[in-house]
Amino acid sequence: MVPELREYGPAREDLRAEIIAAQALFPESTREAYELPFPADVSQTAWITDRACEFLDTAEGDVFAQISYIQPHNPFSPPAEYVDLVNIDAIPEPTSAEWKNAPIPYYEQPRYAEPSYEIADWRRERALYFADLAHLDHELGRVREALARASRLENCLFIFTSDHGELLHDHGLLGKWERHYDPCIRIPLVIGMPGVRPGHYRQLAEHTDIAATIYHWAGLPAPALPVWGAADTEGMPMLHGRSLVPVATGKDEDMARSHVFIQSNNSHVEASPRSWARTIRTTRYRYTRHLAGGGEQLFDLIEDPDEQNNLAYDERYRDIREVLLADLAEATATDAYPNSPLHLFQVGSW
Repeated sequence: MVPELREYGPAREDLRAEIIAAQALFPESTREAYELPFPADVSQTAWITDRACEFLDTAEGDVFAQISYIQPHNPFSPPAEYVDLVNIDAIPEPTSAEWKNAPIPYYEQPRYAEPSYEIADWRRERALYFADLAHLDHELGRVREALARASRLENCLFIFTSDHGELLHDHGLLGKWERHYDPCIRIPLVIGMPGVRPGHYRQLAEHTDIAATIYHWAGLPAPALPVWGAADTEGMPMLHGRSLVPVATGKDEDMARSHVFIQSNNSHVEASPRSWARTIRTTRYRYTRHLAGGGEQLFDLIEDPDEQNNLAYDERYRDIREVLLADLAEATATDAYPNSPLHLFQVGSW
């Protein structure tokens, strides 16, 4: 998908052709999940850790490190030595494809003709995905060892999170995109810092809170926009996320959000508003609106945690739907605050 791969580097090598040739070595049925044909220490995940540890071992003074791993991501490709760590008998079965029972227009597209778990070896793909997680866990341990070697571990903010989830055949779906079921939008968020209160927090948080948390913990002023005619003021804050430091340290548990906002724009399957989706997720409900007439979903996540009964068209839930729809409209309009929503999305991106 990257045009530059056709003429890469000083030698202008055609890496795209090499990648396609390498993919051809694997049967079509295994290209989404396979064991790496080389040891873990030369895997992509280990390479990223090596570069991160080199930085942490040599950097001086206060530092910020964003270590972006690719795995676990399709194709699920763990090193072979991690596959045996997975107990295949304990792998849960995928949840049923709710959208097959009473499909909204979005799920009437040809690409949703049948659930993924009916045409793929979901058990094998889940096993390799979990093996990828075991490998990532090992590599994160190496990062923390590097922090300890540099005497940084006791006074650092360590955040582990993800950009999205993985449906992994739940609801008969793979990947992410605009299918906002919980396995797609509910992601890990682990925070370690001096004074952190151990435990599992049930407050809602979203990605916008990450930057606010980092600035707060580091004692740095958040970036601000100048305000016309008010040059002597601090300006308007650019960050509209909320710092999670008070929650994590137990100093303020009343900072909980009433809801979080999730959006998808243009999947790489289709660059059209039909592949856009907007969602409001509360502690109890998930309300999603698929654009271009794609329909709506409303699930009661307490009574129906597996999201099997769409209540969006149930008259008994009309008042709840209207409240969530109003919240969704406001969240959509104020998403880019304090700027107007003029950002452009790459056509066909995901």
